[in-house]
Amino acid sequence: MKNPFKSKDGEKQSLIRLAVIAGRTSLIGSLFLALWLIKTNQEPKYPRVYFMIVLVGCFLWLAGSIAARRRNRLVPDKPVIEPFLGMPALILIVIVVVLLLGLCVTSVAKPVIYLYPEQQEDVLVQLDYIGKITAEYPAMDPALGGWKVTAFPDGHLVDTRDGRQYSYLFWEGDGRADWDWSTGFVVKGSDTRQFLQDTLPKLGLTPREYNEFIVYWYPKMQGNRYNLIHFAGREYTNMAPLTITPTPDTVIRVFMVWKPLAAPISLPEQPLPQVERKGFTVVEWGGSEER
Repeated sequence: MKNPFKSKDGEKQSLIRLAVIAGRTSLIGSLFLALWLIKTNQEPKYPRVYFMIVLVGCFLWLAGSIAARRRNRLVPDKPVIEPFLGMPALILIVIVVVLLLGLCVTSVAKPVIYLYPEQQEDVLVQLDYIGKITAEYPAMDPALGGWKVTAFPDGHLVDTRDGRQYSYLFWEGDGRADWDWSTGFVVKGSDTRQFLQDTLPKLGLTPREYNEFIVYWYPKMQGNRYNLIHFAGREYTNMAPLTITPTPDTVIRVFMVWKPLAAPISLPEQPLPQVERKGFTVVEWGGSEER
């Protein structure tokens, strides 16, 4: 059979061959990177760059493959491995994209909202979460985009829809976030309980609140050699805006993002705000384990 790369349109064929090789290489490299990140329990450092590499790889591979099919020739001529065309290419692309999306999704775990009015009061809490809410308790009122409750000074709530009593409002969700890891705390797994006991009161949580926080998160963190901990600020509040009516005097939102480390790393310690509780106070705590 005549060598297609020596034909009159050899230059075009070389470009097609180059596109398929470049696309295939970027996708296979992205696949191995995704598998390595999963194995080492890490997340992409630059997820947008990673995503663009995958998109460019998909385009080059598919465009080159379609052009090659139109000429009814196989390209490239086995420089590394057989070219994957058609269904095998599609399957690999789907695998890479699914792994990428899985690595970039943030799970917002157990944010709970406490309300402490100065006197019994009807309160409307609306959550405009940029992502998918996967669970809530009590159930939100879809017409309100949140909850309407009667709140009492001791913190207990009565849902105006079902008349039941609750200790707090709970929700969870999935979304995408770009956390600031430039500052934080590197804590041994065995020291995490003491670290949280010392730190959470400084952020304004009462013993009841920080004990519930620790009981939920500490079992997930104690077995790690080290934990990298950061308390998110605007990254979180912009992702999950709360509108509360009537307007509270004090709002405390503690959201801990963390990830396990095999070895300690060096980074500046995060400065923490000092919060004074006064008047009608709203407290929320939650967190997210990043990989």
